[in-house]
Amino acid sequence: MKIDRKIIVSREKIQNITAAQYYPQSNNIQIDDTFRPNIIGKKYIVPKPLNGYCIVEDSSDYKNSESKINPNLSTVNLQPAIDLNITGKDVVVAVVDSGIIYNHPDIDKDRIIFYKDFSSESDQNNPKDILGHGTYVSSIIGGTGKASNGYNRGIAPNVKFVILRITSVSEIIKALEWLKENGEKYNIKVINLSIGVDTDPKKSWADDTIAKLANDLAQKFTVVAAAGNDQTYETIDSPGVAPDLITVGGDDSQNTPNIDDDEIYIGASKGPTPTLEKLDKPDVIAPAK
Repeated sequence: MKIDRKIIVSREKIQNITAAQYYPQSNNIQIDDTFRPNIIGKKYIVPKPLNGYCIVEDSSDYKNSESKINPNLSTVNLQPAIDLNITGKDVVVAVVDSGIIYNHPDIDKDRIIFYKDFSSESDQNNPKDILGHGTYVSSIIGGTGKASNGYNRGIAPNVKFVILRITSVSEIIKALEWLKENGEKYNIKVINLSIGVDTDPKKSWADDTIAKLANDLAQKFTVVAAAGNDQTYETIDSPGVAPDLITVGGDDSQNTPNIDDDEIYIGASKGPTPTLEKLDKPDVIAPAK
């Protein structure tokens, strides 16, 4: 699974792995080897840094590593993509988040092809990211690793970005509407929504404005959303409750390179969705601690 192939996994196969969200001993979940090659990563982990990844450079498990990249990136089996020169070239990713810091050493300015602040607090010439979350997410998606000689590089260091800064729920709606009107104009292939809003458990996902807009976008683009940070079951956030989005939960690596001791990250939202449909979500999990 990689951006260039439009990250698509059959619902039948996804259902084989979502059970890991309901049982703490996720290492007992067996994944058919015929399925594993379809995923760049260990078990059911996607090669997209949507919920963040763990940074444990000082861990004794990694101190003697000869890897040219952070071993935590090896968790998603990034090296084969590097060997195949899969870098995200010609792929445009829209990041709806808290903005971007232009002078970040791992994100070249010329890779940000468009910037819009829906709060009107900044503009293309003077972008803003007070929280740092948007820059963090964008760096994991496509940071060059320049500041660390490639060690802490992102997943796809040649992608280009459309950055949409939001600071409120109403601005999220405006950003999604903008993407609906302008996504194809900017040749966007992937939309990243590492954001979460509570949804009404008494209603359908289709009654949630943000989820409905995001699901509409998923008919044209690969749309990926965070499951959330609500720790317990039936707490998947909107827009992650939408059926056609790739909703990503969190994996806890236990600070070891051994995948057999991994568990569902305690701080991550877990399925099923709180909406009337009780959909099997998240679809996949990625390193969160």
